Amino acid sequence: MYHQAIEAGAQQDDVRKLERLHARCLLQFQAIQRQVLKEVQRRSESRGQTTVWKAAVEYIDSEDQYKEEKADADAGIEELTRRLDQAKLNYQRSLVALEALSNEIHCRRRVGRR
Repeated sequence: MYHQAIEAGAQQDDVRKLERLHARCLLQFQAIQRQVLKEVQRRSESRGQTTVWKAAVEYIDSEDQYKEEKADADAGIEELTRRLDQAKLNYQRSLVALEALSNEIHCRRRVGRR
């Protein structure tokens, strides 16, 4: 997503700010979701329906953990992709500089032979 936004013309700082905002909003949503589930669980316990809600709460908690871990992994992949792209660019520039150096050496040798 980071690279797509950059390719679309967004500034890196703006994209990172939006990513941080999204992460905060996601955490707030998950916290509220847990509160709602706990309240529903509390009410269902008073009616004797605990097993189903415990399973639902566990599922939501597991899903939240999965989403957080996936977001971390995605951010890591994006960072590594950015670093790989930069390394490729550096390598390409090095090859161009090496080719120019090689051409210069060949030219000097030709001039020296005359």
